[in-house]
Order: sequence, then C-alpha cells, then structure tokens
Amino acid sequence: MASLSHTIKSDFRALPRHFRGEVPKLIVLLNGVSLFLFWVYIAIQGVVGEVGFVALILSISLAYLLVMYLVLVQRLKKTLYVFF
Repeated sequence: MASLSHTIKSDFRALPRHFRGEVPKLIVLLNGVSLFLFWVYIAIQGVVGEVGFVALILSISLAYLLVMYLVLVQRLKKTLYVFF
C-alpha cells in the first residue's frame, strides 16, 4: 500500500512541468487565506463551536482538492489525446 507522501509526490509528477512550481505556492496561498478568514471569523463571532472547526478542516482540504482537480484534468487530457 502506497504511503500518503508517495501518493502526493506521484500526483505532483503527473502535473505539467510549468504547474509543478506553482501548485505548492497555490496550496500555501489557499491555506493561508482560509486560515486568515477563519481567524477573522473567530475575532468577529467570538468562540467557535463544532461548526467552525468543521469549516476550518474543509477550508484546509480545499487546497488538496484543487491539486487533485488539476491532476485529473491533466490525466483526462492525456487520455483523450490518445483516443482522438
């Protein structure tokens, strides 16, 4: 069974070369923005309950979902290129 780090590395290798440097920057940017907005929400609303914690987890996972989307699109392009 492949480890998570191996899976992530292979997913990054599936990206086009010009995306490889940009995607990690995009992940850091999205995580930073989501965490900043979460802390702004805490400052405005006060103590965060269970819903706020779930929102934090979802916002952090957004960056990885974006990478998976880019990888999927790239793989589909390669597959469709072979058939058409």
